[in-house]
Amino acid sequence: MLCYQQLVEKQPAILAYSKSVPSDLDGHFSVRNIPAKSTILEKGSDIENIGILLSGTYRAVDEGKNGEQFVVEKREAVAFIGALACQAGAAKAACRYESITDCEIAFLQTEKFCKWLFGDAHFYKKLNTEYLRKLYSFLNDTWPELCYSSTKYTFYIYILEGVTTEIVDGTPVYILKKTRSEISDETGISVRTITRTVGKFVQDGAVSILHGKIYMSQSQYKKKNHFLEYYKQLYKNGRNSSPV
Repeated sequence: MLCYQQLVEKQPAILAYSKSVPSDLDGHFSVRNIPAKSTILEKGSDIENIGILLSGTYRAVDEGKNGEQFVVEKREAVAFIGALACQAGAAKAACRYESITDCEIAFLQTEKFCKWLFGDAHFYKKLNTEYLRKLYSFLNDTWPELCYSSTKYTFYIYILEGVTTEIVDGTPVYILKKTRSEISDETGISVRTITRTVGKFVQDGAVSILHGKIYMSQSQYKKKNHFLEYYKQLYKNGRNSSPV
Protein backbone atom coordinates (compact mmCIF):
# COMPACT_ATOMS: atom_id res chain seq x y z
CA MET A 1 0.00 0.00 0.00
CA LEU A 2 1.21 3.48 -0.87
CA CYS A 3 0.47 6.92 0.53
CA TYR A 4 -0.65 9.90 -1.53
CA GLN A 5 2.78 11.53 -1.49
CA GLN A 6 4.24 8.45 -3.17
CA LEU A 7 1.60 8.76 -5.93
CA VAL A 8 2.54 12.43 -6.35
CA GLU A 9 6.17 11.39 -6.83
CA LYS A 10 5.03 9.00 -9.58
CA GLN A 11 2.65 11.51 -11.21
CA PRO A 12 2.90 15.14 -9.96
CA ALA A 13 -0.07 16.20 -12.11
CA ILE A 14 -2.53 14.69 -9.60
CA LEU A 15 -1.82 17.68 -7.35
CA ALA A 16 -3.98 19.71 -9.73
CA TYR A 17 -6.93 17.71 -8.41
CA SER A 18 -6.13 17.44 -4.73
CA LYS A 19 -3.27 18.65 -2.58
CA SER A 20 -3.68 15.95 0.04
CA VAL A 21 -5.72 13.03 1.30
CA PRO A 22 -7.32 12.90 4.78
CA SER A 23 -5.03 11.07 7.17
CA ASP A 24 -7.58 8.34 7.88
CA LEU A 25 -7.75 7.53 4.14
CA ASP A 26 -4.09 7.87 3.25
CA GLY A 27 -1.81 4.89 2.90
CA HIS A 28 -4.51 2.75 1.31
CA PHE A 29 -3.57 3.09 -2.36
CA SER A 30 -2.62 -0.08 -4.22
CA VAL A 31 -0.73 0.30 -7.50
CA ARG A 32 -0.96 -2.14 -10.40
CA ASN A 33 0.93 -2.28 -13.68
CA ILE A 34 -1.48 -3.38 -16.40
CA PRO A 35 -0.17 -4.57 -19.79
CA ALA A 36 -1.41 -3.02 -23.02
CA LYS A 37 -4.65 -4.39 -24.50
CA SER A 38 -5.91 -5.70 -21.15
CA THR A 39 -9.32 -5.31 -19.53
CA ILE A 40 -9.20 -3.00 -16.53
CA LEU A 41 -12.89 -3.11 -15.64
CA GLU A 42 -15.74 -5.02 -17.28
CA LYS A 43 -19.04 -3.37 -18.16
CA GLY A 44 -21.68 -4.23 -15.56
CA SER A 45 -19.14 -5.31 -12.94
CA ASP A 46 -19.23 -3.97 -9.39
CA ILE A 47 -17.03 -0.90 -8.89
CA GLU A 48 -15.22 -1.95 -5.76
CA ASN A 49 -12.26 0.39 -6.36
CA ILE A 50 -11.72 3.68 -8.20
CA GLY A 51 -8.66 3.77 -10.43
CA ILE A 52 -6.31 6.73 -10.83
CA LEU A 53 -4.36 6.50 -14.08
CA LEU A 54 -0.78 7.51 -13.31
CA SER A 55 0.73 6.67 -16.70
CA GLY A 56 -0.34 5.17 -20.01
CA THR A 57 -3.54 5.39 -22.04
CA TYR A 58 -6.86 3.61 -21.68
CA ARG A 59 -10.18 3.66 -23.48
CA ALA A 60 -13.78 3.14 -22.42
CA VAL A 61 -15.75 0.92 -24.82
CA ASP A 62 -19.49 0.39 -25.00
CA GLU A 63 -21.62 -1.98 -27.05
CA GLY A 64 -24.95 -1.20 -28.69
CA LYS A 65 -27.94 -3.49 -28.84
CA ASN A 66 -26.93 -4.48 -32.37
CA GLY A 67 -23.61 -5.78 -31.04
CA GLU A 68 -21.52 -2.98 -32.54
CA GLN A 69 -18.85 -1.55 -30.26
CA PHE A 70 -17.73 2.05 -30.09
CA VAL A 71 -15.16 3.98 -28.12
CA VAL A 72 -16.74 6.34 -25.59
CA GLU A 73 -13.47 8.02 -24.65
CA LYS A 74 -9.71 7.72 -24.63
CA ARG A 75 -7.76 9.10 -21.71
CA GLU A 76 -4.15 9.68 -20.76
CA ALA A 77 -2.87 10.36 -17.25
CA VAL A 78 -4.25 11.80 -15.09
CA ALA A 79 -7.69 10.18 -15.33
CA PHE A 80 -10.11 8.51 -12.94
CA ILE A 81 -11.69 5.15 -13.70
CA GLY A 82 -15.09 4.71 -12.08
CA ALA A 83 -15.23 8.19 -10.53
CA LEU A 84 -18.28 9.24 -12.56
CA ALA A 85 -20.24 6.26 -11.26
CA CYS A 86 -19.13 7.20 -7.75
CA GLN A 87 -20.52 10.72 -8.23
CA ALA A 88 -23.74 9.36 -9.70
CA GLY A 89 -24.22 6.90 -6.86
CA ALA A 90 -24.02 3.98 -9.30
CA ALA A 91 -22.54 0.68 -8.23
CA LYS A 92 -21.73 -0.89 -11.60
CA ALA A 93 -19.49 0.08 -14.52
CA ALA A 94 -21.34 1.56 -17.51
CA CYS A 95 -18.53 0.70 -19.96
CA ARG A 96 -15.65 -1.70 -20.40
CA TYR A 97 -12.29 -0.09 -19.66
CA GLU A 98 -9.29 -1.35 -21.61
CA SER A 99 -5.61 -0.40 -21.54
CA ILE A 100 -4.31 0.81 -24.92
CA THR A 101 -0.70 1.02 -23.73
CA ASP A 102 0.98 -0.30 -20.60
CA CYS A 103 -0.72 1.49 -17.70
CA GLU A 104 0.16 2.18 -14.10
CA ILE A 105 -3.00 2.62 -12.05
CA ALA A 106 -3.48 3.40 -8.37
CA PHE A 107 -6.64 1.94 -6.85
CA LEU A 108 -8.53 3.14 -3.79
CA GLN A 109 -11.58 1.45 -2.30
CA THR A 110 -14.71 3.14 -3.67
CA GLU A 111 -16.09 4.10 -0.27
CA LYS A 112 -12.79 5.74 0.69
CA PHE A 113 -12.48 7.51 -2.67
CA CYS A 114 -16.01 8.95 -2.40
CA LYS A 115 -15.29 10.20 1.10
CA TRP A 116 -12.12 11.88 -0.19
CA LEU A 117 -13.84 13.36 -3.25
CA PHE A 118 -16.93 14.71 -1.51
CA GLY A 119 -14.83 16.13 1.32
CA ASP A 120 -12.50 18.09 -0.98
CA ALA A 121 -14.41 20.96 -2.65
CA HIS A 122 -11.64 21.74 -5.15
CA PHE A 123 -11.28 18.09 -6.18
CA TYR A 124 -15.04 17.71 -6.56
CA LYS A 125 -15.41 20.90 -8.61
CA LYS A 126 -12.50 20.09 -10.95
CA LEU A 127 -13.71 16.58 -11.66
CA ASN A 128 -17.27 17.78 -12.23
CA THR A 129 -16.08 20.53 -14.57
CA GLU A 130 -14.16 17.97 -16.67
CA TYR A 131 -17.20 15.72 -16.99
CA LEU A 132 -19.52 18.61 -17.85
CA ARG A 133 -17.14 19.84 -20.55
CA LYS A 134 -17.12 16.37 -22.08
CA LEU A 135 -20.91 16.22 -21.94
CA TYR A 136 -21.20 19.65 -23.57
CA SER A 137 -18.76 18.64 -26.31
CA PHE A 138 -20.68 15.42 -26.91
CA LEU A 139 -24.05 17.18 -27.16
CA ASN A 140 -22.68 20.02 -29.27
CA ASP A 141 -20.47 18.05 -31.66
CA THR A 142 -20.73 14.28 -31.45
CA TRP A 143 -24.43 13.74 -30.82
CA PRO A 144 -25.71 15.65 -33.91
CA GLU A 145 -23.25 13.72 -36.07
CA LEU A 146 -24.35 10.39 -34.61
CA CYS A 147 -28.02 11.23 -35.12
CA TYR A 148 -28.06 13.02 -38.44
CA SER A 149 -24.81 12.64 -40.33
CA SER A 150 -24.30 9.93 -42.89
CA THR A 151 -21.87 7.12 -42.21
CA LYS A 152 -19.77 8.43 -45.09
CA TYR A 153 -19.40 11.85 -43.48
CA THR A 154 -18.40 10.61 -40.02
CA PHE A 155 -16.10 7.94 -41.47
CA TYR A 156 -14.45 10.39 -43.88
CA ILE A 157 -13.71 12.78 -41.00
CA TYR A 158 -12.26 9.84 -39.05
CA ILE A 159 -9.94 9.04 -41.98
CA LEU A 160 -8.77 12.65 -42.29
CA GLU A 161 -8.00 12.83 -38.57
CA GLY A 162 -6.14 9.52 -38.56
CA VAL A 163 -3.93 9.60 -41.65
CA THR A 164 -0.16 10.02 -41.39
CA THR A 165 2.22 11.13 -44.13
CA GLU A 166 4.58 8.62 -45.76
CA ILE A 167 6.77 8.63 -48.85
CA VAL A 168 5.78 5.99 -51.43
CA ASP A 169 7.78 5.81 -54.66
CA GLY A 170 9.20 9.24 -53.89
CA THR A 171 5.78 10.85 -53.45
CA PRO A 172 4.06 11.87 -50.18
CA VAL A 173 0.81 10.00 -49.48
CA TYR A 174 -1.55 10.01 -46.52
CA ILE A 175 -2.12 6.56 -45.00
CA LEU A 176 -4.52 5.32 -42.31
CA LYS A 177 -2.49 2.64 -40.52
CA LYS A 178 -5.37 0.80 -38.91
CA THR A 179 -7.09 -2.50 -39.56
CA ARG A 180 -10.79 -2.67 -40.34
CA SER A 181 -11.32 -4.24 -36.91
CA GLU A 182 -9.55 -1.35 -35.13
CA ILE A 183 -11.56 1.17 -37.14
CA SER A 184 -14.77 -0.64 -36.19
CA ASP A 185 -13.88 -0.60 -32.48
CA GLU A 186 -13.19 3.13 -32.55
CA THR A 187 -16.10 4.27 -34.70
CA GLY A 188 -18.86 1.80 -33.87
CA ILE A 189 -19.29 1.08 -37.58
CA SER A 190 -19.43 -2.63 -38.44
CA VAL A 191 -16.55 -4.11 -40.42
CA ARG A 192 -19.00 -5.00 -43.20
CA THR A 193 -20.21 -1.39 -43.44
CA ILE A 194 -16.63 -0.10 -43.32
CA THR A 195 -15.67 -2.33 -46.25
CA ARG A 196 -18.71 -1.23 -48.23
CA THR A 197 -18.16 2.47 -47.45
CA VAL A 198 -14.47 2.32 -48.38
CA GLY A 199 -15.52 0.83 -51.70
CA LYS A 200 -17.84 3.80 -52.24
CA PHE A 201 -15.02 6.21 -51.33
CA VAL A 202 -12.79 4.54 -53.91
CA GLN A 203 -15.55 4.82 -56.53
CA ASP A 204 -15.99 8.52 -55.66
CA GLY A 205 -12.23 9.08 -55.99
CA ALA A 206 -11.96 10.24 -52.37
CA VAL A 207 -9.45 7.55 -51.28
CA SER A 208 -7.41 4.67 -52.66
CA ILE A 209 -6.17 1.35 -51.28
CA LEU A 210 -2.50 0.52 -50.81
CA HIS A 211 -1.53 -2.94 -49.50
CA GLY A 212 -4.97 -3.20 -47.89
CA LYS A 213 -4.67 0.18 -46.16
CA ILE A 214 -6.75 3.28 -46.86
CA TYR A 215 -4.67 6.10 -48.28
CA MET A 216 -4.99 9.44 -50.06
CA SER A 217 -2.77 10.77 -52.80
CA GLN A 218 -1.81 14.41 -52.70
CA SER A 219 -4.50 15.28 -55.25
CA GLN A 220 -7.14 13.39 -53.23
CA TYR A 221 -6.05 15.11 -50.02
CA LYS A 222 -6.27 18.53 -51.68
CA LYS A 223 -9.90 17.74 -52.54
CA LYS A 224 -10.79 16.90 -48.94
CA ASN A 225 -12.94 20.02 -48.43
CA HIS A 226 -14.89 19.18 -51.58
CA PHE A 227 -15.63 15.64 -50.37
CA LEU A 228 -16.35 16.83 -46.81
CA GLU A 229 -19.00 19.20 -48.11
CA TYR A 230 -20.51 16.51 -50.34
CA TYR A 231 -20.64 13.83 -47.61
CA LYS A 232 -21.95 16.39 -45.13
CA GLN A 233 -25.01 16.89 -47.33
CA LEU A 234 -25.85 13.20 -47.08
CA TYR A 235 -28.19 12.28 -44.26
CA LYS A 236 -28.59 8.84 -42.79
CA ASN A 237 -30.42 6.63 -45.27
CA GLY A 238 -30.37 9.58 -47.69
CA ARG A 239 -29.10 9.93 -51.24
CA ASN A 240 -27.36 12.56 -53.25
CA SER A 241 -25.92 13.03 -56.70
CA SER A 242 -22.41 12.09 -57.73
CA PRO A 243 -19.68 14.09 -55.91
CA VAL A 244 -17.81 14.81 -59.16
